[in-house]
Amino acid sequence: EFDLPYGLSINYEPSFWKMIFASRLEYVYLAGGFLLLVLAVAFLMDRSYIGYYLRAIRDNDEAAEAAGISVRRYKLLALLVSTFLTSLGGTILAQYTLYIEPETVFNISISINLALMSILGGLGTLLGPVVGAIIALPLQEFLRDWFGAAAAGAHLAVYGVLLIVMVVAMPQGIVGALAQVISRRRARSLSQPTAPEASS
Repeated sequence: EFDLPYGLSINYEPSFWKMIFASRLEYVYLAGGFLLLVLAVAFLMDRSYIGYYLRAIRDNDEAAEAAGISVRRYKLLALLVSTFLTSLGGTILAQYTLYIEPETVFNISISINLALMSILGGLGTLLGPVVGAIIALPLQEFLRDWFGAAAAGAHLAVYGVLLIVMVVAMPQGIVGALAQVISRRRARSLSQPTAPEASS
């Protein structure tokens, strides 16, 4: 009997069009460009009528449909945009690792981490997932290195507890909490009466 191949190997042929490079720095530039692309698409959608429609559908899809919004069309549009960007990011990852196997690209921890980053940073915000990733990924590595092999798996428990505490303390996420603080300060400054000018 012959063992079937567990994954799919990609030939190492450095080329810009194949997104295969000899230096890791070029992958950093590629990933940075992809991040800017995702942020630009999210920003443009958020500022357009599509963003208003999607927020209305998120809040109450029945009310949105009653207002004349095609719920099915815009849900499908959001799914297509998300799928396109996800597939592009997966392609960049595959061209970096040069090997595709289920444990790497279809691991359940990837889906969980992506959701946790968005929740931690702030759902419905442009920079929320970025802030969540900046905090969550280094925190995972720090806890894993801190506990080491002596307490394998303990870092996941501590990581989970910390995330629960942060989500309970800031249900709107870090970016959402900061936005609320800024808006409250602006409201207080506007509500304070100005001092009368001294008469000459």
